[in-house]
Amino acid sequence: MDNKTRNKIYNEAVRIGEELLSLVKRDKKGMSWETMTIDNTKEREDPEYIIWRNGESIYSGNAGIVLFFLELYKQTRNDNYLEAAVEGMRWVVHYCRENPSDNYAFFTGRMGVSYALLKMHELTHDSHYLERALDIAEPCELFLQNTNTVDDLINGTSGTLLGLLQLHAATGEAWLLEKADLFLQRLVDRSHRGPEGLYWDFSSNNIRGLCSFSHGAAGIGFVFLEAGRYLQNEALYHIAEEAFCYERFFFNEENKNWPDFRKSIWVPKDYEEHTAAYIEGNTAFFTQPGFMNAWCHGAAGIGLSRLRAYEVVKKDVYAQEAKIALYKTEETDIIPDTEQNDIKKYQRSFTLCHGCCGNAEIFLEAYRAFMDESYLALAEKVALQALEVKKNKQRYMSGFVTVNGQEDTSLFMGNAGIGYFFLKLLEPFKVPSVLLPKIESSEDTKRAVANGSILKATPVDIRKRIVQRTFRRTNLLVEKLASCQAADYFERHGSNGVSEEQSYMNFVKQELIPSLSDIEQELVADILTLECEKYRIEQNIISSSLLNIKTIIQTERTVNLLKGLGDQDILQLNLAIEPDVRILLTGWDWNPNRKSGCVDNLNIEKDVYTVLLKADADVKVLEDHLSSFSYAVLVAFQKNSLVPDAVQAVISNFEPASTEQEKSIQQAVVEQVRQAILAGFLIENSENMLKFREDLKKVKI
Repeated sequence: MDNKTRNKIYNEAVRIGEELLSLVKRDKKGMSWETMTIDNTKEREDPEYIIWRNGESIYSGNAGIVLFFLELYKQTRNDNYLEAAVEGMRWVVHYCRENPSDNYAFFTGRMGVSYALLKMHELTHDSHYLERALDIAEPCELFLQNTNTVDDLINGTSGTLLGLLQLHAATGEAWLLEKADLFLQRLVDRSHRGPEGLYWDFSSNNIRGLCSFSHGAAGIGFVFLEAGRYLQNEALYHIAEEAFCYERFFFNEENKNWPDFRKSIWVPKDYEEHTAAYIEGNTAFFTQPGFMNAWCHGAAGIGLSRLRAYEVVKKDVYAQEAKIALYKTEETDIIPDTEQNDIKKYQRSFTLCHGCCGNAEIFLEAYRAFMDESYLALAEKVALQALEVKKNKQRYMSGFVTVNGQEDTSLFMGNAGIGYFFLKLLEPFKVPSVLLPKIESSEDTKRAVANGSILKATPVDIRKRIVQRTFRRTNLLVEKLASCQAADYFERHGSNGVSEEQSYMNFVKQELIPSLSDIEQELVADILTLECEKYRIEQNIISSSLLNIKTIIQTERTVNLLKGLGDQDILQLNLAIEPDVRILLTGWDWNPNRKSGCVDNLNIEKDVYTVLLKADADVKVLEDHLSSFSYAVLVAFQKNSLVPDAVQAVISNFEPASTEQEKSIQQAVVEQVRQAILAGFLIENSENMLKFREDLKKVKI
């Protein structure tokens, strides 16, 4: 980079700093800035779509602006910028004290505040910043208690884990590792098996588990890489590599990119589109992903995780994937200087989250990893394009791509982040990557790792924990009946090219069951069949968003169907068992809510029990244990669609001794039918969706 270009970039970073100082609000609490956010429930044209507010986070709050001023001070030595960082951090700490929160996400919650305090301590060596960082992080377990907490890097528990380990690297406080182990346990236990590899955050807002850095498998994989490296535990690398394996399966060669599986309902227009697609039988709408390229979703962010993976585990596959991501980012973000490209160039955002400066982070990290100056030159081109857009448009577009021309102030969605990128471009080896926040530690800061379920886990422990997520009851029984064989399996058996779950199924079926007594064989086969069927249903879910809209529409239809219906009206209905419902008969009661537990079945005689399984958009598979009467009612609809015929079938099964008993059974059947409709187990018998379901069966993963 020549001096003229360096000066232009430096001066623009300073200009952004001065502009932010002109917008600051000062009070007795410190210095603060209002940042932009949006109301996702409103359309862009709505005047209330844009909201300006004060907040604490790195992503869109004051802690992020503090990080920018810290780096600006380091390069300018202008005391005004240090004051902005100090007073901004004072405001953030005061805000956190006055506004308790259970959100301990790294980028959008309180753990990011602790990270910013660590950075303040690194610069000032003032110990009170470390004390405040620990104070703010201490209640982080509250995050685990919130039922809405996700596990992704930007908003979830994996980011919390990363922050806890960063704090431990700085302080050596033992309680941080104890809490880190809780978050590690959750992340391992909440992983989901994909067609290959692992993913997290199964959600009705997505087609399937996301491939991305901020919200998907790449970001969580990165956290496990950092945890494995810091804790010197290579078993954690297994989880990271499983996450990357999941994304590798879905890599799209044609687009040279990883898919964006989001398909959510936020505003009425989304609901209308989903409903229309479902009614029309439009399978592609629910199964075909989109593609974008940004830090948050797409090649630029995923490539960062692969660069780090290559550094840590030294496997060529990660260098290859990183170079694919670099190629894609060069293709999308380096726009040649032609008249035809001017319009495209000036409509772009340069923010960190999903703008060109955030994308260019992969060029800076590649320059550092490969020491290839061509990547630094690409990052420089992005900076020059940003300066050109600013000169011609007199503004930077915010990350919210607002139509009113307002610039945002925040780190990830506004000008502070653009300034941060300029500073990192000037000093790529000195300015820490806020987009790839690695755990920085030297040997003398490391402490002995405390005991914990995952902290000192072996590869065997990790494999066993993953298997137990799917086959918990089977494994409990197997360990009770054949503990040595079970232990030997996890010690000696590899996956042999199939998933851990499939390998375990094969072991139980082919090796363990034949070694047991007859009754023990029946017991193990009984629960294995149930858990295998649940696993099969999970693997056959091709779109959570489809399940979601299907549930919504069926619920609406159910409400309308049952509105004001008496028993005689229900007798006029034509119903069918919901096609996605699977009814199993087991020989023992495997209800997971039994107080005595499933192992107690060893002392119970064989009988007949009924389990209903149904794919679900939020919990993957609902497992409902039915009474014999509920089972009889549902089975009646396997051969009968008219309610009176089903009623008669049930009555004939119970052979009533009197007319009164027959009336009583009929009334009970009608009530059971009503409840089954409400639960979504029985639906109106309609041929309209048959083609849609047949088309779905043909969709390939």
